[in-house]
Amino acid sequence: MNGHSLNQTRGILFCLVVFEWAEPGRCAEADTGLGIYVGGGLGQSQVNAGIPLASVGAPTGTFDFKANHSAYKAMVGMRPISLLGAELEYLNFGHPSSTAGTATNDVSITGTGVFALLYLPVPLIDVFVKAGMGRLKVASTSLDLTVNCGVAVNPNCPYARRSSTTTDFAAGAGVQFKLGPWALRGEYEQFRAAGGNPRILSAGVTWTF
Repeated sequence: MNGHSLNQTRGILFCLVVFEWAEPGRCAEADTGLGIYVGGGLGQSQVNAGIPLASVGAPTGTFDFKANHSAYKAMVGMRPISLLGAELEYLNFGHPSSTAGTATNDVSITGTGVFALLYLPVPLIDVFVKAGMGRLKVASTSLDLTVNCGVAVNPNCPYARRSSTTTDFAAGAGVQFKLGPWALRGEYEQFRAAGGNPRILSAGVTWTF
């Protein structure tokens, strides 16, 4: 028996002794090293942020913008042991618009998130919770054609534009079903950014190396 086979046998025996409570699939999973995976998902977001109102070249106040939009995400992660993992993802919440009074407003949110994942010991499926940090860029434009721009030439009038980047707490939860190296996943995530709490509900797929 060569060294690789001996190490593999030892790993299987250790798994059987220490984790005998688990379903048989967990032993095979523990032998896959770091459990590195990539994936992506599609879903619906709620774009939520405090954005400026249009005025003569500068905002005079803010209001709470909320609108739903299609969204997508991409991720790379690792699961070195069955109960713990880590994940880095890119998110695009979409670019919705809405009208408040005489102003038309549109907002886009994009960014990244880094999370620690805790997998609960549930048979047959993976149920997990996640917590970490999100870094989101919020860009908004308000247009109000009723604003009096005056006689001075002002290329910003009657627009009010704002762009900000926020790094803050993020959390979520989800469930996935594994089919060999593939997994089907559904999850919910919420962030803090620009005075709001944008969130995303998505369904996706991952592939483990």
